Amino acid sequence: GVRRTVFLRLGYELRGDDPSFDRLAQFRNPAENPAFTGPMSLIGGFVMTTWPDPHPLKALDRWIRPEEADLFDPSHGFQLFKSTWNDHQVALTSGDEVFGWVGQPIALSQYPGEVAGQTARLAHVGASDNDDVGFCLCKVHGGLEMGGGLLHGGLSLPIPSNSLSPEARRRLTLPGEPLPTQELVYEAESDLFHGTGKSEPDGWSANTADHGPGHLIYGPYATDWSGVSATVSFIAMIDNNDANSELTLTLDVYDATAGVALGSLAVHRDDFAEPFAYEAFTLLVDIDGLTGNAMETRAYWHANAFVKIDKVLVTVSPL
Repeated sequence: GVRRTVFLRLGYELRGDDPSFDRLAQFRNPAENPAFTGPMSLIGGFVMTTWPDPHPLKALDRWIRPEEADLFDPSHGFQLFKSTWNDHQVALTSGDEVFGWVGQPIALSQYPGEVAGQTARLAHVGASDNDDVGFCLCKVHGGLEMGGGLLHGGLSLPIPSNSLSPEARRRLTLPGEPLPTQELVYEAESDLFHGTGKSEPDGWSANTADHGPGHLIYGPYATDWSGVSATVSFIAMIDNNDANSELTLTLDVYDATAGVALGSLAVHRDDFAEPFAYEAFTLLVDIDGLTGNAMETRAYWHANAFVKIDKVLVTVSPL
């Protein structure tokens, strides 16, 4: 029934030559106290992103890798295999999804591999009491958290008067290499959708005699553009480039998930350098934070010249 002071030492150990850092915790029980004991532990961890609506670049629960032993997912009823990136892109449950006391290091990633800034590995490091490693998809607290308990009663406690508990270390590692630049090719006749025109062996065309105005191409509703910017090149040709300067094509890149145009380009007849020769018309668009959204490339034809589109080339820059 007597209140007594017990000290808790907290800190971080940071490294300049390794993509990891440790959070440290240790109890000190002063000399005038009896033994420090009790059914208790320190809890808490690293909140990686909001939940259940994570930041688009931090949906770390998509792929899970337990490192030393298979792990059962009780919320969805399937096994997560050791040393393997397990696909965890599953429907959310009605409550929290808690993985605790997994007894091994565990890694989460937005991709089936280690990608810098989008992969995190958690381990408890020390001489003892390292098994309460885990993570929580926590709707109650609104976060995706990697953590668990440290310095548990019955393991690290009790400690006698005038003594220290073990030093607990929670290590977070952010491994991997940056995402490479993505080079994507969408063939007009086979990879995209059409509102007007016809298929040809080397593209999709429309002519004024047979077709009305509309989208020569649209799509592909790609959700894998992962980066900060995209260079989008429409490869097109025209039959006559000097009859007038009429508006011939309206090109744009559209975020179909958000319902927002990210950039557009008006192409006039005399913007083509020569007739019947493919050339590129290019847009640079900002896609930072839009990973997972359905991206669409569109070419609207104004029905005043023969036009053919060969393909759309997309270069996604990660930085």
